[in-house]
Amino acid sequence: SEVCVGHNPGLLAPHPERPERLLGLLDAMRGSWRTELGDQLSVREPEVDVTNEQISRVHSNAHNALVSEAFSRARDSRLPVSLDADTVVTLGTEAAARRAAGLTVAA
Repeated sequence: SEVCVGHNPGLLAPHPERPERLLGLLDAMRGSWRTELGDQLSVREPEVDVTNEQISRVHSNAHNALVSEAFSRARDSRLPVSLDADTVVTLGTEAAARRAAGLTVAA
């Protein structure tokens, strides 16, 4: 999803999950992979975001509060925020996470 391109955990240090990699995957899914894989590849459009109700089915209130606070701090500061020892939250992380989870639920 193009929404996920806004999530760039490598703002402070190199990271394998970078926007250029995702854009390459999206191009392949809509181009050569679609031709090669046909019906085996499902590209869902329009895309869908996860709802708060769906999130609450699999995560505790405490976890949801922790993540929401990190999203809020990233929005307010516009700087990366550490969620834990190896997870960084940036300005685009919330939108990317909601889209990725929504597409997973839809699948």
